[in-house]
Amino acid sequence: MGFPRFVRLSVLVIALVTAAVGCSDAAEDSDQGAAADRGRIGLALPTTVSARWILDGENLEYEFDRMGYTTELQYADDDVAKQVSQVEAMIDSGARALVVGAVSATALTDVLAKAAAADIAVIAYDRLIRDTADVDYYATFD
Repeated sequence: MGFPRFVRLSVLVIALVTAAVGCSDAAEDSDQGAAADRGRIGLALPTTVSARWILDGENLEYEFDRMGYTTELQYADDDVAKQVSQVEAMIDSGARALVVGAVSATALTDVLAKAAAADIAVIAYDRLIRDTADVDYYATFD
């Protein structure tokens, strides 16, 4: 039967983010075997109404945490203005990459321009973000 869809998607997104933010030479902590903090990843998802988005968020947090990244997971409650504000806060807090399940395909143009200016990789997750050149990757499923 294979892996569940969210596992395949998470692995793809993780691979893309790792490529986007670069492979650092994170030193291993010899006492605990844990990788040094590799930076912050912002996870901006659209809603908690669907269990699918909750599971995707939890899965992404888990995988990025395992790789040594700090994650910030936010849900926008299907509110465009709220998602713009959340993404802006992630940029301001020093995120190295953003994974965005957009509430609106066209409403993030200005905030993603700010991410690009800060050299932050942006991955459109499952929902295509249009009308901007500031999306580095698009991860979805068939």
